[in-house]
Amino acid sequence: MNEKTGNVDKDLTRKLTKIKDAVRKTLHSVSSTKKKDHKQLRKLRTQFSEFLNGVKDIEEQRKVEDKNNAKEAKRKKKQEVRRVLAATTRKVEKMQQRLNKENQRKIGRLEKKLEKAEDKIKKGISATKSKEKMALKKLSKNDAKNQILAVQNEELQRQKKKIREALKKLTALGNVQFSKLKENVEAIMNEKSGDVEQVLTGKFSKIKDAVRKTLDSVSSTKKKDHKQIKKLRMQFGEFLNGVKDIEEQKKKAEVKIAQKAERNVMCYRAMILKLSLSSNK
Repeated sequence: MNEKTGNVDKDLTRKLTKIKDAVRKTLHSVSSTKKKDHKQLRKLRTQFSEFLNGVKDIEEQRKVEDKNNAKEAKRKKKQEVRRVLAATTRKVEKMQQRLNKENQRKIGRLEKKLEKAEDKIKKGISATKSKEKMALKKLSKNDAKNQILAVQNEELQRQKKKIREALKKLTALGNVQFSKLKENVEAIMNEKSGDVEQVLTGKFSKIKDAVRKTLDSVSSTKKKDHKQIKKLRMQFGEFLNGVKDIEEQKKKAEVKIAQKAERNVMCYRAMILKLSLSSNK
């Protein structure tokens, strides 16, 4: 029992085994002597049995202690695991807090940058819209109006020319009524009042009325030259058809003017969009 070698648990088991073997050998050697003292032998057997029972009790106690030690070790291990887990959890929480703070700072910086970018975009959009409005105003006030007026004046000059040509044909008949009609038409065409469009429409209606009145006055004379009246009616019909053609040409010219103005507006908008895109870059 006084030997000190190896692990304590293994040494104890080994020593108990050696003690058991020594007891058995002693008991066997005593039993094998020729001169036996049976009382002493019985007493020795009893002592050896008690000794072995004591060894057995020691082994059982050792097993119980081993079990208790295992439980204690397991409990300590669990405590250590809990301690390590708690420490790890605290570290993870601290790291998470640091990460959250860092993320919040980054998010704040990104939000500020985003707000600045949005402000720049809004300012750029408002500036582009204001430029577009100004450009459209200038276009509508100057270019489009001038173009429309120029085309209208051009059309008016053409219509005047056609009317004068028609009047020349009528004056060739040498009738007094035609000279009066010419004077009336010239007076109407030389009027200067109101919008170009309104003046043109009014002049056409006045010319039609003057032609009809002239035709009525010729038809109402007592001494009628029916051939001349028929010829005059045909010429007046041609004249009115010419006026009708002029009106149709005027409508077509208005459509062309509107289309041209719309194309100019679209071109100007495209130029504005191109300028705004280049300014944003």
